[in-house]
Amino acid sequence: DTMMSKRKQLLISLAKKGHRVTMVSMERHVETEVELRSLGIYFRYAPCRRNRLSFFGDLMFIYKLIGLISESKPDVVVSYTIKPNVYSGIALKFNKNSRFFPVVTGLGYAFQEIGMKRKVLRWLTVLLHRFSFSRAEKIIVQNTHNCQFLIDSKITYEGSMIVIEGD
Repeated sequence: DTMMSKRKQLLISLAKKGHRVTMVSMERHVETEVELRSLGIYFRYAPCRRNRLSFFGDLMFIYKLIGLISESKPDVVVSYTIKPNVYSGIALKFNKNSRFFPVVTGLGYAFQEIGMKRKVLRWLTVLLHRFSFSRAEKIIVQNTHNCQFLIDSKITYEGSMIVIEGD
């Protein structure tokens, strides 16, 4: 998978520069864990369902992230995709010493179709992004369409983003 390959290259690059790198994943991938550990990259599993909202499950994920951040005291946190971006920003509200760089790879399920359920989910998602991204040093966005959406939704402002065209 191209995206995992790019993420892995970033992790390897950071580790080679002497940073203590920990990857937190919502899913288990034994081959990836073994490979990353062989490269000196720590792996932590924090279970959470990627494509479904579960109040208690998501709350437990945030709690787990707070614990992992408190334990590892990272100087930089880079997150990918909607839940890790939002929940990492929330967890980092409890740790003011880490720099936060969420990577927006797409807008996701809440923004794909119309309907009352999606409107409510979209409203909630925008609010959570505003709260979470207020903690970000820079937001890395993979296309100009998503960049414009973040500005139009008042999630962030133009100067807070770095736009990289990519997958």
